Amino acid sequence: MKTISRKIILAAFILIAFDATAQDPEMIQLEADSLIEAGNYAQAIQLLESNLPLFEEESDVLYPLITLSHLWLATNEYQKPANYMQKIGERIVHNINYNFSIMSESERKDDWEMWENYLTFYYSLSHFYPVDSVNQFNYNNTLFTKGLLLRVQNNIRDAIYSSGNQTLISQYEELGNLNQQLQILNRKYNPDKEWINSLWDYYNESDWEEIGRQGINQRIHAFFHEQNLPDEGLIEDEYISLVWAYRSLDRIITQQAFLHLKNDLSTTWQDVQNQLANDEAAVEFVSFRLYNKNWTDTTLYAALVLRPGMSAPQWIPLCEAKELEQYFVNTGGNQMTQIEEIYTQNGNKIYQLMWQPLKKSLEGVKTIYYSPAGLLHKLSFDALPLESGQYNLYLVSSTREIAKLKQANSENFPEGEEIIYGGLTYDEPKTHAHKTAKPADNGDDRRRRRDSDTPALDLRAASGIAAWKYLEGTRTETEQIIVELNNHKISNQYYTESAGDERSFKQLSGSNSSILHLSTHGFFFPDIVIEHFDGIAQRLGGSNTKRAVENPLLRSGLVLSGVNKRWLADKELADKEEDGILTAEEISQLNLTKTKLVVLSACETGLGDVKNSEGVFGLQRAFKLAGVESLIMSLWKVPDEATSELMTAFYRQWLAGKTKQEAFKMAQKQVREKYQSPYYWAAFVMMD
Repeated sequence: MKTISRKIILAAFILIAFDATAQDPEMIQLEADSLIEAGNYAQAIQLLESNLPLFEEESDVLYPLITLSHLWLATNEYQKPANYMQKIGERIVHNINYNFSIMSESERKDDWEMWENYLTFYYSLSHFYPVDSVNQFNYNNTLFTKGLLLRVQNNIRDAIYSSGNQTLISQYEELGNLNQQLQILNRKYNPDKEWINSLWDYYNESDWEEIGRQGINQRIHAFFHEQNLPDEGLIEDEYISLVWAYRSLDRIITQQAFLHLKNDLSTTWQDVQNQLANDEAAVEFVSFRLYNKNWTDTTLYAALVLRPGMSAPQWIPLCEAKELEQYFVNTGGNQMTQIEEIYTQNGNKIYQLMWQPLKKSLEGVKTIYYSPAGLLHKLSFDALPLESGQYNLYLVSSTREIAKLKQANSENFPEGEEIIYGGLTYDEPKTHAHKTAKPADNGDDRRRRRDSDTPALDLRAASGIAAWKYLEGTRTETEQIIVELNNHKISNQYYTESAGDERSFKQLSGSNSSILHLSTHGFFFPDIVIEHFDGIAQRLGGSNTKRAVENPLLRSGLVLSGVNKRWLADKELADKEEDGILTAEEISQLNLTKTKLVVLSACETGLGDVKNSEGVFGLQRAFKLAGVESLIMSLWKVPDEATSELMTAFYRQWLAGKTKQEAFKMAQKQVREKYQSPYYWAAFVMMD
């Protein structure tokens, strides 16, 4: 409202000083804003429509067309925004491509927050006007928007490593080193991102490149003086210097990498359709805020279904978000009780909301590739009461990945070394890594859950934190897997007891390991109030508890050998000392581009914060940023015995010649035959 008011004032001055009929798109936009603020929608539409030839002629004009589309939808003139959506979409994508090619990673994130709203607006158009052209546009919309930031970052990384430019590769690795230094300094300071960004914007790009790191401190002090900011608000120079060194290098690398970047931002619904066999379908779920006269507080779910032979994807409305959310409210009780409530007691109701409306469109389909949205990221579709055995369900981050998934499914067990972590001790001092497995020693506590001895966290009281305890089932599981690998003469390296520490894992960066199997404690702490999080945040992010709460990649991770030294410490360890807490943020900085599969045989490793079109921010995003092709992860806490049986069966089937996906589904079926409750067999999911 404040922004519009300022625009009205500015428009008034402009109209007084200049001829209001001057052909200036910015002046026209300002006048339209003033009319909209006053509630004169018809006049605003008339003004903008009368200047449509000007807006169409000038290719850089965007906002008047966006404003006009909103007004048309608000007045139920659905065909008009449909006529202009392609032109608007092309101009938005052009702006994004250009901006992303010169921006740092953090700048791309801020830029995307604006553009995303403009594109997701068109889901509301499909809601009211689901004609072929709009549905085609919105399927393309999902292909472009889902995981865009992750995809661009990964493409930049891949372009750098495949370029053969050693200078560029060295700069990229230096960027990773700078980021690690920033993580250390973040434990000391509590930076205010708003004024840091203001400082960055205050001096233009050429200024920063010209002065380099040496002149940054002087500019910082000058900025504070000119802005009349108090001295006590100034963060230590070493931190700011490092931030700017990081951002400047990030920009330089991005600009060079885009020269080598293959453009994968133009995949269309026809490209996806061409990958489908006659008995296959692709389903893109979307979650969007409804625009109805204005932006509402209503969030809706819908699905776009695509099959061979269709002239356009089909738009299928599903439900309001609140209808689905009611089934995921924690009503108390243990984990098994909660899962039983969701999938056994309420499974039919969730099915009627999210799948029953699709059934007619999926007649004759055997294989479905589906990409979730919103709360659906936390739903195990295999546990829903679908028609038994009717569908082969494949979870993908986006249906743009179907071609890659099919190629991966045609490959045998990958060549290269398999790295296995299991049977870790969390108290003992570190030793050198074990190269071979110890003889198995069957434990009798195999029904222990992978989180049953995790910190007994009462987050409301934050009264204290217990130690991480040994998981006997993880040793049994990993040693059985090693037997299978050795029988097939698959090279492997086993990190167990005190050998599986954080340092050993980070040394895998840049290695040729094809599979990583991690059988240990996993954690995800929800986004909660700071005062309820202090004890945990101290252990995850140092003294900077605010940062630990805000950053979902610091609230999820894995626990490795020797962790209790930090977890139970009364004071901070030395900055350079590894603490056994491997956060998702730390994982994201590694180079695991040669790793085909990561198996996260730990609890809740598939959870995290859902961030609009970017999906889940947690371990799965971290490993994707590191370059991993596929993941197996869990949506809830799983008993040791069922987990061990599932993992052992999976490797046995995969090594016997089944595809990765086939082996996983057969292992899941085997465990399901033994345990009726989905609590035991449905937690683990495989994602491209």
